[in-house]
Amino acid sequence: MGQFRDRMDEELRIRGYSASTRECYVRCVRHFMPPPDQLTLEHIRQYQRHLTRERHVAWTYFNQVVYALRFFYREVLKADREVRHIPYQKTGRTLPEILSPAEAAALFKATGNLKHRTLLMTRYSGGLRAPEVTRLRVSDIDRPRSVIRIEQGTGRTDRYVVLSHSLRAALQEYEHAVHPTTVLFPSRAGGGPLSPRSLHRIFQRARRGARITKHV
Repeated sequence: MGQFRDRMDEELRIRGYSASTRECYVRCVRHFMPPPDQLTLEHIRQYQRHLTRERHVAWTYFNQVVYALRFFYREVLKADREVRHIPYQKTGRTLPEILSPAEAAALFKATGNLKHRTLLMTRYSGGLRAPEVTRLRVSDIDRPRSVIRIEQGTGRTDRYVVLSHSLRAALQEYEHAVHPTTVLFPSRAGGGPLSPRSLHRIFQRARRGARITKHV
């Protein structure tokens, strides 16, 4: 798989795919036992049956695997004709579960670590995605204009979100205690940004501490 993994990663990089997407696509293709250039549609069909009958994956993950395989066939193997025969699943649409103000307050109260609490408050207040909040820099907090600058967010575009009065106070307390220099919420190892996975673990601990049962 080594040479194909490198080629696929290179093709993804050239097209500007994010690191998380590159990792996911390579992982999807790496599942197969035969060398990737020997994959047949029957191998793929067997894997799709495994995903639906044994793992019972969501349609979102199922289709992500299809995106990865179609990219691999089209851009790495240059086999356009095979791509058309890899089926997608029918998509669905559900409404998200949203925290009430009381639940949000309980979530923050259950988070004893100042950095973790401020991190969750920043994400909640600005409606930020995990990679967006973990990549924030100290210089992205624009207090005179009461905004937070989000660089290269969804769709690789920049945008601003409102810096609320309560979040401004929380950030001021956090920066006074922690003194971050470049990255607003640095990891303990090396001072780089926290990973989205770490943020997920922080949130899940807070959710359990606040006894919130919603899937949020």
